[in-house]
Parts: sequence; C-alpha cells; structure tokens
Amino acid sequence: MASLTDNSPLDERSFQGNSLHICECKDFSFVQLKGHRITGNALSEIGMDAEPLTIEDKIVWIGPNERLLLDERGSDVLLAHLDILPPQAFFTRNASSGLIAIEITGDSTQRLLQAETRSIDFTLGFAARLRIADLPVVVIVRAPDRVLCLVQRSVARWLFDWLANRADALHL
Repeated sequence: MASLTDNSPLDERSFQGNSLHICECKDFSFVQLKGHRITGNALSEIGMDAEPLTIEDKIVWIGPNERLLLDERGSDVLLAHLDILPPQAFFTRNASSGLIAIEITGDSTQRLLQAETRSIDFTLGFAARLRIADLPVVVIVRAPDRVLCLVQRSVARWLFDWLANRADALHL
C-alpha cells in the first residue's frame, strides 16, 4: 500500500518565470514537536527557548511551545535523536504525510512574497507561521533567494496554483 508521502497532490508541477522558479521540495521529513512542561536543559536542547527562526537548519520555531523538526534523512532518524529528552516533556508526531513543501527560488522570491505579506524577514533562518492567500503557511527562509512554504497537503495544489498565477501576473 502506498503512503501519502509517496503521492503528491502537486503531480510534479513546476512554474518557471523570468526570475523565479516554484516547485515541490521533497528533501525533508517533518516531525511536529509540542512542548508540555518542558524546563531547563530540555528547553535548550530542542531550541524551545529560542526566538522565531530556524535553528541549525533543522528546528523551525512555530510558536512558544511548538517546533517543527526538518531532516533530510527521514523522520525516524530525527525522532531517534530525541531519545535524550524526557518523554513526558513533549508530544511528537510524524507530520510528513500532512505537509507539502513548496520551494520558491530566484531573484524575485522576495517580491512575490512581499506582494502578499510584509511579515517576512528575509534574513537567513527566519521562520514563522503566516497567512498567504488566506491560508496558514509556515515560511522558512533558507537563503535570501530561496524560501520553503510548508502547507497542509489538502490545500497544496491550490496554493501552488495561486503562487504561480500571482508570479505570472507580476511578470516575475
């Protein structure tokens, strides 16, 4: 039986503009981590005391008690690294089957996203949960010209088409 992570709602879609490229990024697995009475060293170990940003390109700040862990090797490997933390301190779940990463690259990346929201700080490591096209999207700045937009699988195709149409309308 095929898993949800094997079948993408984006059907290998890609948009190539003048100075912009939009495509699905399949490089990462995602693990959602929610803190529950996390204190002391456990906070520092998983970056729970950090500000909104990406920590070491693997831990994305989603909220005061929530992080999203990214790993290129797979979510099982990532969860194994969490064995050092007390299990009662947090709740984890594999979020790979529920999220799609849409990657936007190119010189016009900032222009496309700032046309919709001015809340994005394009410094390396910025990460936040924002609304784009009235959808909740986790935006992760991997470089000034490379951004990942994590969105629920059920609306990924709609958001992709919206981004492509918006880029086309702005002649990007």
